[in-house]
Amino acid sequence: MLTPGPFITLAVVIAPLAGIAAAGGACRADRLSPVQARLVAEQSALVPGTTGYLGVVIEPEDGWHVYWPGLSEAGMQVTYSIKGPEGYQTGQAQWPAPERYEETGGIINSVYHGPTVLIIPVQVPASAPPGESVAFEATVGYFACRDVCVPGETTASLSVQVGAPSADAKPSADAGLFAAARRRHPVAPPKGTVESAWKGQELTLRVPGAASLLFHPSIGSADPVESPVPWEKSGDTLAVRFQPNPATPAGEGNRVVGVLSVGGSGGKADRFFQIDLPMPGGASPGNTGENNGPGH
Repeated sequence: MLTPGPFITLAVVIAPLAGIAAAGGACRADRLSPVQARLVAEQSALVPGTTGYLGVVIEPEDGWHVYWPGLSEAGMQVTYSIKGPEGYQTGQAQWPAPERYEETGGIINSVYHGPTVLIIPVQVPASAPPGESVAFEATVGYFACRDVCVPGETTASLSVQVGAPSADAKPSADAGLFAAARRRHPVAPPKGTVESAWKGQELTLRVPGAASLLFHPSIGSADPVESPVPWEKSGDTLAVRFQPNPATPAGEGNRVVGVLSVGGSGGKADRFFQIDLPMPGGASPGNTGENNGPGH
């Protein structure tokens, strides 16, 4: 059974976290701190009574990567936390689709290279005083790998002005990072886009016209039978076998949950869909995939 965050088989360097963390943004002490973090805002000001967006920018140095929080062959997922002023409510991060990466020894994983932006919604209290400056702090835990693997933690901080309730906040200098991240956010597939069919424990996914398909299973999904994970297939059809996840609470149906990256004619993935399908013999509410493929 695949689990989130098993230990990787590469060499691991244990670095003192106190020497890795750096308040206020970048973490770049030496080779043992290969990941930096920044905290940015999408708008120039937060408007009382509305939802604003912060971005946790995770920046591995060239050649390094960190791990998507899903089922994997090895590695440990990126973690984050946000602290803000009293009355400001932060929501769950919106994660962009990861990449498929072959580690040393042929291990396949779902990872992030280069700058990766986690978008965090922030509910601004209606009573927030215009003109006030409010501070936020993000803590990022990571397990970064290249030829060795380094666990670490870094922090980043940001102060943002509160605007007038009637004002339209202007885009910040970092607004482009949010637009780029949203282009890789998995969305529910429009009706008829993704065809799916079960044959025993084998799930077939088809996206007509796709050049390639890549599926990353999420934590809580039914267990993949085959390795390596994630799976990639040229063409518009991908078939994968699953088995029930023993951690699923009694009385709840097993589901296949994850991100389907769809390759276009240029070879790169240009569409990203959130897949959530019940396994045969155990349906539960909340299906966002489609059962309209061959055999249905």
